[in-house]
Amino acid sequence: MLLGGLDETVWPPAAEADAFLNRPMRAELGLSTPERRIGQTAHDFVAALGNGRVILSRAHKRGGAPTTASRFLLRLQALAGAPWQVCVARGQSWLDLARGLDAVARVTPIAPPQPCPPLRLRPDRLSVTAIETLRRDPYAHYADKILGLKPLDPLDQTAGVRERGVILHDIFATFVRSFPSGPLPSDAAARLEGMARDAFGRFLQNAGFQTFHWPVIEAALAQFLDFEAEARAKAITVSAEVPGRVQFTLDDGSTFTLTARADRISVDAFGGHVITDYKTGVMPTNPQIVAGFSPQLTLEGLILREGGFSLAPKGAEIEALQLLKLGTGGTGAPQVVVSKDKTLVELILRHRDQLLRMLNQFRDPATTYPSMPRPALALRYNAYEHLARNEEWAGEDEGHIA
Repeated sequence: MLLGGLDETVWPPAAEADAFLNRPMRAELGLSTPERRIGQTAHDFVAALGNGRVILSRAHKRGGAPTTASRFLLRLQALAGAPWQVCVARGQSWLDLARGLDAVARVTPIAPPQPCPPLRLRPDRLSVTAIETLRRDPYAHYADKILGLKPLDPLDQTAGVRERGVILHDIFATFVRSFPSGPLPSDAAARLEGMARDAFGRFLQNAGFQTFHWPVIEAALAQFLDFEAEARAKAITVSAEVPGRVQFTLDDGSTFTLTARADRISVDAFGGHVITDYKTGVMPTNPQIVAGFSPQLTLEGLILREGGFSLAPKGAEIEALQLLKLGTGGTGAPQVVVSKDKTLVELILRHRDQLLRMLNQFRDPATTYPSMPRPALALRYNAYEHLARNEEWAGEDEGHIA
């Protein structure tokens, strides 16, 4: 007889009072007390110990957290005395056999992957968002853009954070295109909500989506309208989902194309351009943007200055680069990119130099694509960590098996 799970709260289970029926109410209804189940498990424990040969087992950790030995085990240990130590010695032989199954003569720590594809396979065209991936985790970029590996969607998937964000971006783009200039109409809120209900129609049939996600979407719509109402007081024209691109000649003579699709670009009466990026998920911090680890906005600014957006001539003035948080944590007020020691143009030019330096580096045939070269700046969501076997080489201990 093998009696496993002899950890407190597991066997015996925790005596939990019902959230709707307290002890007096249970007594009035003739229901048993929460402790009765412990007595029943004690009875079962004693009955099982009547077997001719019994092994008692417990887990020292569950879910990575330490556990407490069952009160049944602690009582036996206190009363049995010397025979208990004899039992522990017998059990040790079984533990030694189990641990021997995984024993190896030599443990060699695995090294992080360092793929080095030939130059003909390395992309010569990337979006500004892909540049961030290349900067933070070259291996994820390698798996995605060079190997072409794409994660499969889970079966019976509901709308996740990314899907909701994509739909919201499409709604905002449609709304801005409907009103490219001037103040918002008086029924703007009703029109925007109508667009949202049409776009999320199939999801609204789900009660869980209506309860937990729709209120967040409604908040995002309200925040967007607050922002638009204030921003249009300064803007002459507003454009949405604006495609752009710019080309660079690298040191080896090859041509690289940088592409972007700006969420929103507005132009004021003095010809100043404001690029706004909507964020429905986690926002990059201003220090991350200024340091160049989240360069989406500054690279969009670079494309605009180079005349890569059709709505602006080369050398056009950039009034501001800003992020607009929508949904949970949003306020309707944009977060403007600010550098303490550089003007906006100087920051854009510095990021251009950093970009060219990185692109030239990856045109070197000897340059590899390491996984998480800066763990503190790793991607928040990375679908390729398991391919890089990160948990085998990035742990604190060195005892990983190759």
